Amino acid sequence: MSLLEQLGSVYPASINENANGLARYAIICQENGFVPIVEPEILVDGSHDIDRCVDVTERVLAACYKALNDHKVLLKGTLLKPNMVTQCQEVENVEKAQAAFLARCKANSEATLGTYKGDAAVGDGASEGLHVKDYKY
Repeated sequence: MSLLEQLGSVYPASINENANGLARYAIICQENGFVPIVEPEILVDGSHDIDRCVDVTERVLAACYKALNDHKVLLKGTLLKPNMVTQCQEVENVEKAQAAFLARCKANSEATLGTYKGDAAVGDGASEGLHVKDYKY
């Protein structure tokens, strides 16, 4: 039985409690002049596919950023150390993981170049790109 199956209905509460602990740590660091390294711990043991790992990772990161915001942590003054999204080591998951990875890489690459078109219907002004080539931040 995996940890998620054991937790059952306590699962969302445990995510929120851990996120609040990380946020308290982060604000204490910032109040004392340190840059906090926020590292949500997500154990990837067990039999799960990549979609399950993505779902859990997104929930944990969203809860962490909500808690950081609630505790008035300066987000620009933090370092996030996320986990790597993986699936259990079953051969049938490898092809699916590679396809998902390549789809995200292509979208990110096109967005960086200002050529991403997206799948949604384009409204007024939405077709104008905000990308400025060679803009220095």
